[in-house]
Amino acid sequence: MVDSQSEHTEGLNPIQIRLLRQDDIEIIRPILECWIRHWETGDIIPEEIDEIIKEMENSINNPNISTYLVAETPLDGVIGVVGFRPPTQEMLPFVTVDKATELTNFYVAEKHRGGKGIGTSLLNAIEQRAVKRGYEQIVLNSGPRYKETAWGFYDKMGYARVGEVKDMYGPGVHAPVWSKTLTK
Repeated sequence: MVDSQSEHTEGLNPIQIRLLRQDDIEIIRPILECWIRHWETGDIIPEEIDEIIKEMENSINNPNISTYLVAETPLDGVIGVVGFRPPTQEMLPFVTVDKATELTNFYVAEKHRGGKGIGTSLLNAIEQRAVKRGYEQIVLNSGPRYKETAWGFYDKMGYARVGEVKDMYGPGVHAPVWSKTLTK
């Protein structure tokens, strides 16, 4: 299987999508620190970042359970990451097929988001990889801290809002859930 593919170009800086490697982890940490913040205070949440990093490291050792892809450019290096894994317990009520996966930890470096094609390239690549593995559905949730940045993106990319996980991110902090049927 080819490990890298060229997607879009950001100006003359082509975007490559490839599997996450161990040497990407510390490069990804600042991207996570930009986004993983308390939705009310704006404080970085180091415990959550460490948990995500651990999940990413585990995916390198066992890509058949969870898989992460990164977007990179020759000039900027790694500028985005996204993963998929078996649906968590909270997401199972939204699964409608026998073979579903959950999109997780989708982040693009702040200066590279907003209509530059990075998020679209990553999402298309993860969907293609999921189809190759036989998945028929992707489910995902997104917390309130991403209301202005991610929610509309998922809507635009053909994901349908199918419900909400109550108290997903703490008491009274609910998470909308999206789903998309994958086609071969």
